[in-house]
Amino acid sequence: MKSNKTKFILICLILLNMILFSTNVEAASFSVSSSKTSVTVGETFNVIINGTGLTGQYSITGSSNIDVGEEKVWIENTSVTITCTAKGEGNATVTVTPITVADAITGEDITNLNPQSVNIKINANNTGGTTPPSTSTKSSEARLKNLGINPNDFKGFRRDKTEYDVEVPNNVSSVKVYATPVDSNAKVSGTGNVELKEGLNKVSVTVTAEDGVTKKTYTMNITRLSAEEDNPDDESEARLKNLGIRPTEYDFSGFKRDNTSYSVEVPNNVEEVEVYAEAVNSKAKITGTGKISLKEGENTVNVEVTAPDGKTKKTYTLVITRVASTTTVEEPTDDEKTFGLSQLLVKGQSLSPKFSEDVYEYTIGLTDDLSSLEIEALANDDNATVEIVGNENLQNGENVITILVSNAETGENATYQIIVNKNVQDQTAVGKVEWLKPSTWGTREKIIVGVAIALVMIIIVAIVIKIRLARRVDEDMDLPGGEELDRALSEHQEIEDEVSGAEEDIKSDAEIAQEYFETYSKRKGKHF
Repeated sequence: MKSNKTKFILICLILLNMILFSTNVEAASFSVSSSKTSVTVGETFNVIINGTGLTGQYSITGSSNIDVGEEKVWIENTSVTITCTAKGEGNATVTVTPITVADAITGEDITNLNPQSVNIKINANNTGGTTPPSTSTKSSEARLKNLGINPNDFKGFRRDKTEYDVEVPNNVSSVKVYATPVDSNAKVSGTGNVELKEGLNKVSVTVTAEDGVTKKTYTMNITRLSAEEDNPDDESEARLKNLGIRPTEYDFSGFKRDNTSYSVEVPNNVEEVEVYAEAVNSKAKITGTGKISLKEGENTVNVEVTAPDGKTKKTYTLVITRVASTTTVEEPTDDEKTFGLSQLLVKGQSLSPKFSEDVYEYTIGLTDDLSSLEIEALANDDNATVEIVGNENLQNGENVITILVSNAETGENATYQIIVNKNVQDQTAVGKVEWLKPSTWGTREKIIVGVAIALVMIIIVAIVIKIRLARRVDEDMDLPGGEELDRALSEHQEIEDEVSGAEEDIKSDAEIAQEYFETYSKRKGKHF
């Protein structure tokens, strides 16, 4: 019969086995494959990057006879397909290199992942040519790939949209206009510092293409509020000073606090967005924000603001149109490298959305009492300089950190902003885990809860077994030599009883002798 100790160990092993096999956790892996191993010049093929169990950014590079399409991708515990184009005959290689990769469950940095490559053979096309014909014609590209102001930048820039509205507080008397052309050989005018009067200020930025003929003008309508309009302490203030959606690349522009209706269109693959809003008066209450599931077609979202007085209310309506699967929304395309940052990291914090070179605004929810953040910002141009402004004396509420990237020789510049919400518990928090709501749990939280439950069960089983052992110690314990020990104890007890009886007899005889001696002495005294 097995001892209780053995039973306890078996029960613990069974419980641990149940935990391990009931938790469906895929092992982290990184691999690269190609849909084709042989193509002709001009033909496309797919490179599949698998990042199961991993979260992070990867860079894609190709040999000179391949156009890789994308230079960097972000993968979250899934796979991504990159479309590449064969440009010249010969052997070619596509290499994928992990940049900043972490375990998708634990968040632990993984630094030992080596680059992986696929080899492709490129054959001559049917016409016998090996490379596409070159041309010396000057470009007619006159669009911008980036436009904005600093501070109080707007969102939702699209290179084919030429007019934008933006509202700034009364205390902003000047802004810096920045712009980056799609073609680095194009010329841009109208950027730099602009003084603002109260009310509407029209600012025009003109792009002249390399051919010197083609031009395109972008207009920004910048409204500087009057002191009367910009009164955040008014108890009856029920307006918003910011409203939009995430992902940021699909956010709309032109928000004005007195305009209550907005519309925005997103592609079919965007099934969910997060609506965010910020009130003019920080004490006002906002409802209607957070994650919204989208059906195809129009989705109406109402965001209501209740002023601190509890009476004054204002409702903003946002119509989000998710296009049907048969149509597409034009996505920005860029055959050249985007001037700006190649890396943006904030120690101990998570950026929302994930960093991308062509995303210029990010949000951080800061719960620690820090006066500044440790920011690592690297430019993708060796001759560019990076300047960080506003990363000091962070206060409770909203703080704006601006990162300026500029190249004095080429005149290129880019501006990134990090909105830091310090010690503010609002509905715009991203990735917040509420332990009382299992719907907010990720895989990591589910594992933690599962292990905790298992530990509690093991402790309960251990306590029950210990109590039973204490109650049945005599019948359950089977010690070697137990019978001999009992016999020895019995014999020892008998000896002690005999000795005790002998001592009693000796004591009785002594008492009798003493009495006889005393009686004899008395008698002798009488006769002598």
